[in-house]
Amino acid sequence: MRVLILGQGKSGTTALLYAIHDALKRATGHEHTVIFEPPDLKTVGRFTRDIVVKKLIGTIKEHEYKLLKQFKHVVWIERDPRDVVVSRFLYNFRHRPLSNNPEQLNIMLDLLRKKESDPLSVGFCELVETGKQFDGVDVVASTIIDQEKAQAVWNSFKKKPVVVRYEDFIAGETSNLEKVFAVPINTNVEIPPPRNRVVRTKSAGDWRDWLTPKDIENLSPRLKPVAAIPGHWDSWKLSDQPVIDPAYCSEYVTHLLSIN
Repeated sequence: MRVLILGQGKSGTTALLYAIHDALKRATGHEHTVIFEPPDLKTVGRFTRDIVVKKLIGTIKEHEYKLLKQFKHVVWIERDPRDVVVSRFLYNFRHRPLSNNPEQLNIMLDLLRKKESDPLSVGFCELVETGKQFDGVDVVASTIIDQEKAQAVWNSFKKKPVVVRYEDFIAGETSNLEKVFAVPINTNVEIPPPRNRVVRTKSAGDWRDWLTPKDIENLSPRLKPVAAIPGHWDSWKLSDQPVIDPAYCSEYVTHLLSIN
């Protein structure tokens, strides 16, 4: 069986990849080859059978659209874009230029620690803008660009993919996947190193503690899900008493930077 997992970065694609890989092994009794983020889908054509491929939507080129039909099943995972942008902001420290500049990195870590102490004292957009002034990286803008790309990819499908909400997946609600693969899905399957470094909170709604009212004014017209399900992700209500755990904020960043 040939299966493709699609999603934006930090939307749960890696966890879904290994959950489906595990399910197929239990269903068929043999291993499917895992292909992790191939640069081009044409490179997987040499595999004649039994593959599970993860591809980030933002990396799909237009010529790859026609290659999507080579898969028996395409599973599209959609996560609340507000959680995506917070998670991306933190994970991107692993790659961004300012992380190689001790002075700039310490300024950003100090701001994160200030936000941990008082979540409303530092706006999320302020964090993004400060980092942008250092190295030009704008995680909000890049997320919006990926959303636009995702919309084009979504529109290219004649037969729409199976849609999984990240929020349902982490809660263990996988009935739509079980109908497709005819086997129970274990959402807590172990992710092998080094790919387990992507794991942070395994939760949903983190944005409610991270955003401020001013952030909402800025982001609410701009961040919208692609494979939208009516009634979900409509509310922009923030936490009454926001809490940010350092383990999922500044300590997470420093841990990422310590990994080779």
